[in-house]
Amino acid sequence: MNDDEFKTLTEAESDRRFVTALARGLDVLRCFRPHETTLTNNEISQRTGLPKPTISRLTYTLRELGYLVYSERSGTYRLGAGVLALGYGVLAGIEIAERAKDELRALCDGPNIHVTAALAEPFQRSAVYTSVYRDEQSVALSMNVGARLPLFHSAVGRAILVGMGEAAREENLQLALAERPEERDRILRSHDQALEDYEKYGLCTGFGSWRKDVHGIGVPVISLNGDRVYGLNIGGSSFLVSPEELMEHYAEPLKLHNRHGIPHGGIYATLLDSAMGYAGSYTGSADQRVMSMTLSLNVNFLSRPKGKLLIATGRRTGGGAKTFFTEGEILDETGEKVATGTGVFRYRAG
Repeated sequence: MNDDEFKTLTEAESDRRFVTALARGLDVLRCFRPHETTLTNNEISQRTGLPKPTISRLTYTLRELGYLVYSERSGTYRLGAGVLALGYGVLAGIEIAERAKDELRALCDGPNIHVTAALAEPFQRSAVYTSVYRDEQSVALSMNVGARLPLFHSAVGRAILVGMGEAAREENLQLALAERPEERDRILRSHDQALEDYEKYGLCTGFGSWRKDVHGIGVPVISLNGDRVYGLNIGGSSFLVSPEELMEHYAEPLKLHNRHGIPHGGIYATLLDSAMGYAGSYTGSADQRVMSMTLSLNVNFLSRPKGKLLIATGRRTGGGAKTFFTEGEILDETGEKVATGTGVFRYRAG
């Protein structure tokens, strides 16, 4: 959390659909930082830039709703159980975080027991840990679920950046420059390094670029439907984990876990395209060969494979002399349906 995050609200307030009071209340909750138990109205006012009378009304409302707890003795507020309930709701809704646990454990299965692996989701100009794993014997950094790392300076944040589309990455760059103009050169260098590292290594590095005592490497993880980008990283204290060790022993496993062991969506599309194309072109005779070309292909990603074998089937559902229609599905050997598809194909000369 940094104080500049509260400075980006003005533009949004001009949107008639934007509820300013709600945004201010959420700003109050965001004031609480890791290892910080209580805050006064004055401290919250300083962090948000809002007048103390406004803060008093907001904290009173949040207190009545159970999101803040007030101490009469000290005159301070702490986060209440209502916030915890919201947090559990968020984590329960992030299915990929639950899926990631086994993969994070596998990533840490290397020569150094002091590494930590984590999955992060973007929030403004930060990467927020949603799942973390470290060995029980590890002397590790105190980075847990909910920890926030800078998007431009940490390995996991840079991994999220390179996984974004160009337009989203440029938008975040411009917002970061507007929020922290005094760090312009550093932000631009970090942006360029993220792209260069990914081009060169297939991952992003963060060797002391965020904190001098932290080394890490990260890769982007794209959700199966393509609408969300996450960051997957592994690293640790610079006193216990060297850049050389990370690149030598953990880089390749990290890249292989780029999709949490889930085949890339392009593999599903290729399997369905082939199965459905063959279904419409099948004649039953090796001597009577019929060729086809794909006109359109639609793929629905349903779930993660439970097994290790993918089985694609296709069926011709209609058509005529020149074109035909098909549908298909992909299952694993356990019967788990992982994807379905439909396609339109055109017959062509061999």
